[in-house]
Amino acid sequence: MRITKHTDYALRVLLYLGVRAEQRVPTQTIAEAYGISHAHLQKIVRALAALDLVALHRGAGGGVELACAPEEISVGAVMRELDDQDALIECFQPATDTCVVSPSCGLKSALRVAQEAFYASLDPLTIGAVLRRRSTQLRDLTGG
Repeated sequence: MRITKHTDYALRVLLYLGVRAEQRVPTQTIAEAYGISHAHLQKIVRALAALDLVALHRGAGGGVELACAPEEISVGAVMRELDDQDALIECFQPATDTCVVSPSCGLKSALRVAQEAFYASLDPLTIGAVLRRRSTQLRDLTGG
C-alpha cells in the first residue's frame, strides 16, 4: 500500500493541531513547520474541513483548529476518505483499464481485500492515541 502525499500531509496537520488543541493556528505556520507550500497546505486543510475534522476561522485571530477531539479521529477513516482507493492498480478504474486480462484476473479481488484490510487495521488507531505516545516530541519537532 502507498499513502499519497496529500493524505500524509493531512495526517501531519491533524497531529500538529492535536498537540495544540487549545489554539487556532494560521495555516502559514503549519506550512512552515512542515516545509510544505502554503497553497498546497490550504487545499489539504479545506479537504479536512469538508470532512468536519477541522474548523476554519477567518479574519483577525483566525486560523484552523480541530473540530473534534483527537480521540474521535480514526487514522484509517481519514486515509480511506482522502486516499484515491482506485489508484492501487489500473483495473480498479474500469473507465481507464487497458489490462487485457482484467475480465478473468483473480488479483483484483484479492488486492481489494488487502487494501481494505490495510485501512481496517488503522481504523482503531486515533490521532489521540498517537498523541498520547508522542505529544511532547511532536510539539518540539514542529516548532514548540
